[in-house]
Amino acid sequence: MKIIRGNYKHLNEAKSYFALLKELYGSSNGYDYYSGDLRNALQHCLTHPEQEHQYIAIQEEQTLMAHAILIRDDRLPEGEIFFGFFECRSEGTFFESLWSEMMAVAASMGARLMRGPVNGSIWHAYRVVSYSDPGFPVFNSEPVTQQWYYRALKEKSPVEESTYYSGSRKNYGFIILHTAASYQMALAEGLEIVIPEKINTGIMGQIYSLSRATFLSSWAYTELSLEEFIRLYSDDKIDKHIGKVCLLMKGDRLVGFCTTVKDHGRMIIKTIAVHSEYREKGYGNALVHKVHADAEKEGVSEIIYALIRSGNKVSNFPQDQATIFREYAGFSFRI
Repeated sequence: MKIIRGNYKHLNEAKSYFALLKELYGSSNGYDYYSGDLRNALQHCLTHPEQEHQYIAIQEEQTLMAHAILIRDDRLPEGEIFFGFFECRSEGTFFESLWSEMMAVAASMGARLMRGPVNGSIWHAYRVVSYSDPGFPVFNSEPVTQQWYYRALKEKSPVEESTYYSGSRKNYGFIILHTAASYQMALAEGLEIVIPEKINTGIMGQIYSLSRATFLSSWAYTELSLEEFIRLYSDDKIDKHIGKVCLLMKGDRLVGFCTTVKDHGRMIIKTIAVHSEYREKGYGNALVHKVHADAEKEGVSEIIYALIRSGNKVSNFPQDQATIFREYAGFSFRI
């Protein structure tokens, strides 16, 4: 067994990590989307001036057996770091060796708390899968991990566990009926829902501001500049993967939005956000109504509610009459 520590200077230096990723998950439905997101996330780590990282690679006879990257970001609270890009071929010796190295590197970086798996920031892929119904294929934008990671990390006595789930509905007509009144009320109060063909810089800036405010209290929140946010949603990514963006407007002001992702005839509801000044008014349900009604018109066979934080209180969305097919977690560890 050979243990290597270092810093990646270029993305191609991590080719053995991406080869391992493909070996483990290449047959998964959402692999191309997921691996592309991880490449973007690692590029973010390599080029961001406020981040520094150290990778750990464990090899046996020139074959990569385990890998992780520890990331320090000046914008995180003092003493806090992330671990991400975490993969291991098997439980036992290689996992234990990787974990031991991770704790040693974290201590050398002055960390007191290590959160993860987070691949650079929570704006990129993060979490491990804790439960999976094998009857539901991986969807675009979903994290893909081996399920034993959850058990192995849980056994390391985290001080915090943040949990999430994804659900599915094939019969969603009652959601349209349930939210119709909220939709009509929003229109009567002078709001409108706009679906732009292209998102200009001004709208992108408003989505950025609203996203920051919405996710500020999220587990492992990571600050992001407008320029970084715009790179996350490049024209190429929007064209290939984003289904539509519904903008809830009050005149020229963005007060809410919902994004959906294309996925082989399914529609994935990825994000719903409403400005704090406009919450508790049913406007979130107005957005829910719009995307569900449009899905019905377009003949969408299934709607996926993606990566919802446990305890999220949105009326009938998606707990009632929905199938929860995947659960996820992120952990915090004391160093």
